[in-house]
Amino acid sequence: MAAQRKALDERLYVTAGWCMESIFLDPVWLNAQFPDAAKQLAAERERWVRAGALWWVLQRTRDAQQVWQEKLPWNYGKPLERVDYSSGAAVGAALKQRIPDAVRRDASFDLEAIGERYQSRCEEILGLTESEQWRLGVHGKAAFKELLLPTLQQGGTPQPDNWLVELAKQLKRPLPPPIDELVGLLRI
Repeated sequence: MAAQRKALDERLYVTAGWCMESIFLDPVWLNAQFPDAAKQLAAERERWVRAGALWWVLQRTRDAQQVWQEKLPWNYGKPLERVDYSSGAAVGAALKQRIPDAVRRDASFDLEAIGERYQSRCEEILGLTESEQWRLGVHGKAAFKELLLPTLQQGGTPQPDNWLVELAKQLKRPLPPPIDELVGLLRI
């Protein structure tokens, strides 16, 4: 991860998780701060990891579609240079020459291939620790909004006006600026 951070603009901070909100899903922190909520989230973890795996696969397929299109280069329907438009087979052959096999495979909406990539992603993420599963395998924004917040509210946890700031302060780990403030100011 350090090499990736270095390659990016120095003003950017790359989190270790899928989303910034993932830090609130850490079972170690949740057990210390909200043990009842931690139990409820633990019961939902695998379902959320599996949903995250599907989202991850579909997102990569969508991203690959973008790469596929950029390989052409596409110009909103303007005829491509050196493409024979006389038949579907001719167009297919021209596209095959321009778009590498790996790009075509990753951009495929072949449901069987998507299922295989999903299964592989599930196995990869479910092999990690619970903390890593929440951090790397669950879409943090969705889980924060749709799972953690309702769970905390059901448990009668007092919600001060600035409760996001209070939650951020309770994290038992240092967060580098500006992440400490960004987490506290985050509005879902």
